[in-house]
Amino acid sequence: MLPDRNDRATWLGCKALWHEASHISMRLNILRIEPRRDILRALPLFGLLFFFGGCAPEETRPAEFVSTELVVNLPAEGQTAVMAALEEHCGTPSNPKFLGDDSAETKAAMDMGRKIYESRCVPCHGYSGDGAGPAAEYLWPPPRDYRKGIFKFTSTNHGNGVPPTRDDLRRIITEGAPGTAMPSFRLLKDEEIDALVTYVIALTHRGELEILLAQDYEADEELLPERVQDEINYVLDGWANEEQRILRPAWEAMTEYNEANILKGREFFLNQTDGCVKCHGADGKGSGAGDVGEDIWGYEYPAADLTTGQFHGGGKPEDIYRRIYAGIKGSPMPTFVNTLGDNPEAIWNLAHYVRYLADQARRDVAAQQLERQAQQAAGLLNEDDASEEDAPADDG
Repeated sequence: MLPDRNDRATWLGCKALWHEASHISMRLNILRIEPRRDILRALPLFGLLFFFGGCAPEETRPAEFVSTELVVNLPAEGQTAVMAALEEHCGTPSNPKFLGDDSAETKAAMDMGRKIYESRCVPCHGYSGDGAGPAAEYLWPPPRDYRKGIFKFTSTNHGNGVPPTRDDLRRIITEGAPGTAMPSFRLLKDEEIDALVTYVIALTHRGELEILLAQDYEADEELLPERVQDEINYVLDGWANEEQRILRPAWEAMTEYNEANILKGREFFLNQTDGCVKCHGADGKGSGAGDVGEDIWGYEYPAADLTTGQFHGGGKPEDIYRRIYAGIKGSPMPTFVNTLGDNPEAIWNLAHYVRYLADQARRDVAAQQLERQAQQAAGLLNEDDASEEDAPADDG
């Protein structure tokens, strides 16, 4: 059965599907990676876009945020106690509150952020920030569930309990996440992006507090006001002192991007004991260990294919340095702080090698083009044959 055309959430989902289709098109045109699979992924997206095109449905905002499984599994009185505390301190979808801050400035930012979030983010991330919007089932990797307070790609130090900075969230909203359905929203005004960051953090605070309160009730079979306040302070303390959370690359130790240092990075990459080969494989395509385990949200992934050049958290040298040093929060990608923490030059060399691997797809395409040109010059390939080779293969 097709969804209700008057369902606003589903209508908003169409926007997300368009963004996903755009990303697929970009991958096909730039990297030419697995075209048949990506085209098949795009078919249901374009179908829904066609069906919903031009609709302008009514608002259908839910009355309550979606509860986590921890709350759902509580007895009725426990669910009531937790939800009452959350509504008091975090509000409702129609009247959200920023935990611990009821200033007029923050209220204005929350109002603006909620409106933008509902029009731009709900299709994928859902009204509750649970990553279960109407478009989510079509997307891989799945949209982020904010409620644990964990974000994978940050500039902050290692540890799942270390939250991102506002700039981290601002960057991902502005630039998107390459290789995923998360698009760039750089056309939003600066004040709109700042308001959206505030609202996303508010959803995150609410999710973190919900988990803590559910755990408290499960342990004590009651929820005292003092305990609620303790948990609020715990959540807010974790997001305080932003400057102290930032992982600053050792710029003074940065090595040059040259063949010698790339080879040093490769040597560590291929180290069977401490290196990257166990998961990413000797070719960097993620063929080392198959599925490397579940992330904290319960999804299984193979290790990343580093040769595509698509880094979800950014491909600048400092981005890769941080991924190596601090790992990827909430995922099986570990921190190398114990192995390389005292050797920043080695981290930079490894980052150089990862960057070298990342350019592999483009080098392959360039090599194929040069080979075809040489064959044409030698009379071994005519222009029609060259055009056919340029076209994506039909596996069907």
